[in-house]
Amino acid sequence: MSFDANLLLPFLSPEPNSRERVGFVMQDTFEIVEVENVCHDPINGFEVSGADLVEHGDRAYATWHTHPGQSSNLTFGDHSSFLNYPHLVHYIVGTDGVTAYQVENGRVLIAP
Repeated sequence: MSFDANLLLPFLSPEPNSRERVGFVMQDTFEIVEVENVCHDPINGFEVSGADLVEHGDRAYATWHTHPGQSSNLTFGDHSSFLNYPHLVHYIVGTDGVTAYQVENGRVLIAP
């Protein structure tokens, strides 16, 4: 069984200046969990609270977040964040669909 990343598409707001949404995909069940975006500028970035990391981090298969009104291309902030969690798959949901990223040997790459 594998995760269907297209299940994340409904989380993308069609409005370009909307808050980025963020969450986890859980191991085994592939349940999608949305958590609060606590970033100081949630229109241009995302951040997960420490409490949400403690609650979901150990059971997560992947992270996900949206890029309202933008493509799913990797940003500098995304790159830096993903490097902190090299054991997870990272999905970005954008106007062009969903792109999966993974960390391999200290580099962030598009996942196969």
